[in-house]
Amino acid sequence: WDGKAHSLYELAQAVLEDANPPRQYKEQPPWQLWDGLKQIYTTAPMPGKKHRECLQLIAHAGCCVLYADRDGVIRIEPDQSQQTEVEIGLSSILENAPKVEKTASLLQVECPAVVYTPAQEASQLHKGSYQVNGRLALHLTWNQAADITVTCEGAAVTSKALYASAGDLVLEGNGTATLTIAGKKLETSTQSAVAVVEDADENAVAETLDNPLITDLTRAMAVAQWVKGYLLRRNTYTCTTRGNPEMDTLDQIRLGTEWADRVPAQILKNTLSYSGGGLKGEM
Repeated sequence: WDGKAHSLYELAQAVLEDANPPRQYKEQPPWQLWDGLKQIYTTAPMPGKKHRECLQLIAHAGCCVLYADRDGVIRIEPDQSQQTEVEIGLSSILENAPKVEKTASLLQVECPAVVYTPAQEASQLHKGSYQVNGRLALHLTWNQAADITVTCEGAAVTSKALYASAGDLVLEGNGTATLTIAGKKLETSTQSAVAVVEDADENAVAETLDNPLITDLTRAMAVAQWVKGYLLRRNTYTCTTRGNPEMDTLDQIRLGTEWADRVPAQILKNTLSYSGGGLKGEM
């Protein structure tokens, strides 16, 4: 972590490349990133999470969706789906009607913007003794820090990749080695942007977001407004269908319910199974 602003596009590229795609994809990587991510910046260190979790944080901070298309290409882009006239009517649903889950009425969405400040002095992040018999590869984690240094007694550090909260090191030698990691721990403070729902119900609830990559109030407000629009769609429908293999996640359709014939809806999940006699879908 260097404290400088980096674009979400740059971070996404780094995460995807760190995931080590198969060799055949080196020239044409299996991902597509929205160019608008190049104009959205963060000063946050990337948290020590799984690759897919890091990509989800990046997508969320950019008001984008993360998904893999039918060709297996990983995509981070705004939700640009359009309402279609495709209908999933009651005649296609294997129950009387979709089951409905209604989320709580929304009062507001609060999105913190995180400020990261390194401590004035370096402190010990990790210290351990290791038995090295030729070559030893280590993956270590610690609290987020800046200006990280490595010292080792009893073995040579022949390779190291250091991040804000983790590191991959290779020790070479024979015998017991004492490894010490030091750095300036990162302290955090927050300010929050709040997107308020007008004329909210008296029993409405507030939603607080948690994305450590959001580091300025302008971006925090953009994300809060984006999430507010999503959460105001309060009804989630679940149904078993005759199977619709042409439907993809994020497609917008017209759904038949027991109250209306053509409710505008967006597909969040479409799972198909085949029993030998035909398709069955869970949507």
